[in-house]
Amino acid sequence: MLKVPRRIQVGGHLYQIRFNPAVQDDDRWGQVNNRTQTIDLDPDRPLSQRRCVLIHEILHIINNVYANQALEEKTIDAISEGLNQVLPQLGVEFDWSGLECVGCK
Repeated sequence: MLKVPRRIQVGGHLYQIRFNPAVQDDDRWGQVNNRTQTIDLDPDRPLSQRRCVLIHEILHIINNVYANQALEEKTIDAISEGLNQVLPQLGVEFDWSGLECVGCK
């Protein structure tokens, strides 16, 4: 079981990972904000979608930091779906219990 950390570092940047139901207002499952260095995830998504969204948003950060935005959205979508399928087959399951939830009831 891989415990999802509250923070991850990509390059020299530290991003906070948290649940935030406000992303639902924009009809999203998650989002990354490079200005505030946060990754917000919809807490109501099923586990498989939640895992995929986290991978997707991390890929956006990697694309921003290391690839100068060279990857298109469809490429990030494809890679995140591929990793989402492969990781459980490798025995990697995510433990979400350590994340805080801003705006949760």
